[in-house]
Amino acid sequence: MPPLPPYRPLDCLLSPREVLRGWPGDKPLAALCSSPGSGSGRWARWSVFASPRQVVTIGPEDPDPIGRLEAAIGATRLPGSIPGEDRPPFVGGWLVALGYELGRVIEPRAAVHSSRTDADWPWSIVLWRCPSAVAFDHKAGKWWAVGAADDCPEALMLHGAGASDESGRFELGTPEPVRSREEYVAGVRRAVEYIHAGDCFQVNLAHRIGAAFRGSTRSLFARMLDAAGPWYGAYLELTRGMELHSALSVSPELLLSHDAHTGLVTTRPIKGTRPGSTDPDELRSSAKDQAELNMIIDLMRNDLGRVCRVGSVHVREHRAIERHGSGRSGSPSRKAQRRGPAGVHHGVATIEGTLQDDRSRADLLRAVFPGGSITGAPKVRAMQIIEELEPFARGLYTGAIGSLSDCGNVALNIAIRTAIVRGVRTDEPGRMDNVRSGTLSFGAGAGIVADSVPEQEWQETLDKAGVLWNLSQDAPAVSIPRTHAPGVRT
Repeated sequence: MPPLPPYRPLDCLLSPREVLRGWPGDKPLAALCSSPGSGSGRWARWSVFASPRQVVTIGPEDPDPIGRLEAAIGATRLPGSIPGEDRPPFVGGWLVALGYELGRVIEPRAAVHSSRTDADWPWSIVLWRCPSAVAFDHKAGKWWAVGAADDCPEALMLHGAGASDESGRFELGTPEPVRSREEYVAGVRRAVEYIHAGDCFQVNLAHRIGAAFRGSTRSLFARMLDAAGPWYGAYLELTRGMELHSALSVSPELLLSHDAHTGLVTTRPIKGTRPGSTDPDELRSSAKDQAELNMIIDLMRNDLGRVCRVGSVHVREHRAIERHGSGRSGSPSRKAQRRGPAGVHHGVATIEGTLQDDRSRADLLRAVFPGGSITGAPKVRAMQIIEELEPFARGLYTGAIGSLSDCGNVALNIAIRTAIVRGVRTDEPGRMDNVRSGTLSFGAGAGIVADSVPEQEWQETLDKAGVLWNLSQDAPAVSIPRTHAPGVRT
């Protein structure tokens, strides 16, 4: 059995947010960020910071994107290198972003507009090779260096990060929905008609919010972390010449985790949202929200059943009401809530299974992607309706972001509460994350069922985008003309 990758405890008193803010501006950054104190240690325990050595992009024209992903991660697999319970589950490996439209390749019947791609994030899969990293254990309050002992520059960056880097500033324009309220409500009504006609039971219908942006995307992400307190946050950078694409995710939702040692697979779909200022019993007693979650539980059980051992798939927790978010909550029509209690309430289920011995991580992705909570049920018909009623490609929104560790472990969020910043980089020395003439796009959706009230579903999407409204309040007021509108490219 090959030796375990080295784990070195690091003597560092900085918080993950301080490391994020102080990460050297001339060094690339890829990070997975949980929030201290959020959730149980099991669900939000580790944050990972790495400086990628290589970036692999797989476009929508590739006939077998998951096959290419499988080849890449298979070439770096370290059989037998399983970390212990109190050591980081990421031992070096790949950080990954899976675009929602990857689902068209997995399930071709779902493709209605097969040529539609997102201009802000046009890739099916992006992989960041991170052979070493630093990881923070929120439970123990301890930093670790992982990966090759003789090649862990992240450890040096950690000690040299210092406190907040005040040179990282940003300006955010006023967020505006790309579609009007009336257009979205009309789409909800049409989705309800499909449900009444028996086409499906539930459809997740989304729209997009856009804003002008310039400045440091890392500083923006640090503020998003403060405002949202995500359980499964992520920050990723992709440069192409002078153009920068940054993904900033403050997701509360786990698409899947896989423990390579035990074979355990876990998914935690979310259905049902209320502002944090409301009594959680309002969500707990909602028959509509409970029915929505029940539908997705059945869908996810079936998805896991394709690749898990017979009889191993079970619902560990049918419905928990959880508070997510540490910042202020609110939306344009609920101004009074901006000073109220933090975050939002969510209804969450926990479903587990054991992966079959002859199934790979790629097989697992093919079985569950995209997550049922952001499509609806049945999945293929819901995806067809989504493509008909949403006039844009989703891109990374409602795809997945996470890690594929060289030891075989997998951890992926569902990329909701996720912003994409696209812009031209400035020529400011030492600030590779600074953009000018940039735009930010942010997706927000709601689960539509037979008794949905269209206006209420619109409001739910705005509640979910509360972090964005709050940031626009806190950031300097600017009037930056958009150089392009977030949307589709055909």
